[in-house]
Amino acid sequence: MSRSKNMQADSIFRELVKDIRLEKGLTQSQLAKRLHVPQSYVSKYETGERRLDFAETVVVCNELGLSLKTFVDLYVKRHSSMKPSGATPQGSQP
Repeated sequence: MSRSKNMQADSIFRELVKDIRLEKGLTQSQLAKRLHVPQSYVSKYETGERRLDFAETVVVCNELGLSLKTFVDLYVKRHSSMKPSGATPQGSQP
């Protein structure tokens, strides 16, 4: 995966986690309390200063009341709806 595609995928992931938190009506502090971590932990993964690993993602999803499968489905849907940057129509030359 190219660096720009990876950055786009990471951005989609971060925005989705934040959007779900907001849809659940939770502040960063409230979610952090549920996770037993400082508020800065939530802030840092939402802004991209740190990345969640798989196990952390599972825990965050659980605390947001969301199954991992549902989260992945939402991510795939959001990711597939994004227009690739620099894409050219099939069969045409850049």
